[in-house]
Amino acid sequence: MARLARVVLPGIPHHVTQRGNGRAQTFFGEADYQLYRDLLATHCRNSAVGVLGWCLMPNHVHLILTPSDEDGLRRALSKVHRRFAGHVHARENRSGHFWQGRFGCVAMDEAHLVASIAYGALNPVRARLVSHVGDWPWSSIHAYRNPARGDGITDIAAVAPYLEQAEGLIAAGEEDARFNALRKAESIGRPIGNDAFYDSIEKQTGRSLKPAKRGPKPAKDQVSDPSSD
Repeated sequence: MARLARVVLPGIPHHVTQRGNGRAQTFFGEADYQLYRDLLATHCRNSAVGVLGWCLMPNHVHLILTPSDEDGLRRALSKVHRRFAGHVHARENRSGHFWQGRFGCVAMDEAHLVASIAYGALNPVRARLVSHVGDWPWSSIHAYRNPARGDGITDIAAVAPYLEQAEGLIAAGEEDARFNALRKAESIGRPIGNDAFYDSIEKQTGRSLKPAKRGPKPAKDQVSDPSSD
């Protein structure tokens, strides 16, 4: 299925992903992870984009971002990714595409926000980089679990109402149907949520965004004959 034109909704959390070109490695050491995190904090703050979650993996990133305007995500991430790529290219004496196309983003309702929090936190465990989510240093899980200390980037107040449910998914450590739904939505860029969510954002955007309901096509001999009506 073809990707939709990007849908960015002010005031709504978005599940955001960006991968290295051809899934190539993007982070080569602690300094790279720290640089990306610092760039993300700076440019999201400058673009009035809230950071509700983040997890940096060796060849991709998972982010949960809430823009204040339709151009906020592009404005913030274009600077983050351009400057980070330039730094690594210069150091490694590389050239060419660093990131794999444009970043993916999916606006989501509260139920999928909960899933996105857990999905990002579990990623290092599922990738067998660590045994427990708290063992991976490049994730907002530490800010979630120690809000008094924070991490200087995650908006704990905004995400706090969802953390108990997210921790339940993390503790279960199993595939949740919403994880797969997020992956599918990311592949086409469609917002994801319940009917009330779709009704709200369709009114906001004037676009038809709800997935079409699938069903069996009527057999030819079941099609009514207009002459018999």
